[in-house]
Amino acid sequence: MSNYTSQMVSRINAEAPLNLTKAKALADEFGNVTYRSVISKAQSIGVEYVKLSPVKREAKADTPTKAEYLAAIRKGLALPTREGDLTKAELATQFIINNPQESWEIFSGTAKELQNELNKRAWADTLPRFALRPAAFDAGRYQRFQAFLIESGLLSEVMPIEKIAIDVTAK
Repeated sequence: MSNYTSQMVSRINAEAPLNLTKAKALADEFGNVTYRSVISKAQSIGVEYVKLSPVKREAKADTPTKAEYLAAIRKGLALPTREGDLTKAELATQFIINNPQESWEIFSGTAKELQNELNKRAWADTLPRFALRPAAFDAGRYQRFQAFLIESGLLSEVMPIEKIAIDVTAK
C-alpha cells in the first residue's frame, strides 16, 4: 500500500527535476512522508533526482589534525625511533589511549590556544576513534566486504585481495 495519492505523485512530477530542497519542501507539504521517501518515490516513477554539489567546508586553522596530535605526543614522550611510520603511530596511539590525562597535558602544552574546555572535551571524545593497530591487515575482512559489493551489484567479479588492499607490513 502506497503512502502516495495521485495528487502527491502529480506534485512530484511537477517539481521535476527533483533535488534535496524540493524533496524536503514536498515532504513538509505532504505531511505524512519523509524527504527520503519523496526522493525514493520520485526515482521509482522516473522523475530525475539531481544531487546538489556538496558544500565545501573551510579547513579549521585552529583544529589540529590526528597527525599533529601524534607528533606532539611523540615529541613530548621522546618515543624511540622505530622502523615504519605506522609503527610510530601505533606506539603513540597506544600511549594516548593508555594515558589519556598525561597525553592531553602533553598535547595541550604545545599551543596555548588548545588549553580550553572545548578542546579538552574534544580530546576525550576523540580517543575512542584512534585505530589501535593502524597497520593491521585482515584479508578476511576485505573478502567479506568484496562479497557484499558483489552481492549489492557494485562489483561484477571477484578480484585478488592484492588488487583491492595493500598489506603495508609485507616486505
